[in-house]
Amino acid sequence: MAGGNDNAVEELLDGSLNRLGVDHADIYWIHNPADVQRWTPKLIPLMKSGKVKHVGVSNHNLDEIKLAASILAEEGLKISAVQNHYSLLYRSPEEAGIIDYCNENNIVFFSFLIWPSHRVVALVRQMIYIKCNSRNQLTEATLLRVVLLIPVATVICLIV
Repeated sequence: MAGGNDNAVEELLDGSLNRLGVDHADIYWIHNPADVQRWTPKLIPLMKSGKVKHVGVSNHNLDEIKLAASILAEEGLKISAVQNHYSLLYRSPEEAGIIDYCNENNIVFFSFLIWPSHRVVALVRQMIYIKCNSRNQLTEATLLRVVLLIPVATVICLIV
């Protein structure tokens, strides 16, 4: 967290609001789970004053999400969103119970890094090419179309 003083969250928020020329933030994302107990209470007056409409946490594990949620709940407030790495290949939020917790508590879950990494795409391309090249059924142009469809298939699977 930038700024070491007790008013760092409000000062950073005010600076952002001034630069944007607005009077509130629709969502304030906490991207660093370090010291949840210290920084989460700083959001309470900002939410009560209307400067922050919703709070989201990112890169938090389930215990950190629950801790932040309990701190806000003491004041009648809640986490609105969680954003963590999640994809067809990286299912940790699902396995750790984060997605279930979000569903049970009416918290929106946003995933990031949903596309296969360049290494995975390269591996898939190589596997497809090696398998099909021996039968001369796959040209480079066809291979390119297959690889370009991988992110589309990922999005469709996550939406459904």
